[in-house]
Amino acid sequence: MKISKRSIRDYLVFDLDENISYENSEELYGFIFSSLEPESKKVVLNIEKVTYINSFALGTIIKILQDLEKKDIIFYLMKTSHEVKTLLKVTGILPKFRFFEDEH
Repeated sequence: MKISKRSIRDYLVFDLDENISYENSEELYGFIFSSLEPESKKVVLNIEKVTYINSFALGTIIKILQDLEKKDIIFYLMKTSHEVKTLLKVTGILPKFRFFEDEH
């Protein structure tokens, strides 16, 4: 999985370049948590290029959300596709997430 990290103002942004799957979801989790800095208070997962998330990957995103909340870090999803938002809505977890449509 290709993941990159960058900072925008006080946000730590992670950009994904492919779909999240069983095979790469642990890599995503590990990369995010190993990249956190002591001053990190807001984390953004840019999933613009993600069009499909299976149930295991969905569980990983929920675990990322929960584990960041335990550290008092706010988690956002950015550039979420219609398909992914529909999945979050159907599974009843859409209200748990905060969203950015773009970086501005």
